[in-house]
Amino acid sequence: YQGKTFTSIGTKITKLRRQESTGRLMITMQTNHGLAEEDWVRVQVQGSGSSQYFSTANGEWCVADVIDSKTFTISYPYPKGLMSWGDWEPSGDAG
Repeated sequence: YQGKTFTSIGTKITKLRRQESTGRLMITMQTNHGLAEEDWVRVQVQGSGSSQYFSTANGEWCVADVIDSKTFTISYPYPKGLMSWGDWEPSGDAG
């Protein structure tokens, strides 16, 4: 376990969405994440509105793919129950 912790408040998760090609949960950060495939991260989504539904992604996850310096996917499928919510951005409840 690498020990990096990412939260929507502390280190700025700016978006959670579904990666179309794999169905995995994709996370975009405000700053460079510095991760490599197979690193482990702790995801903590907090808030109200649609945030409460995305909190199902909370936990420790293995990085599946590094998309770019700010975006990566985790080994967690995007929950089918969230398909109607669209992307989540902490600045407001997207949907």
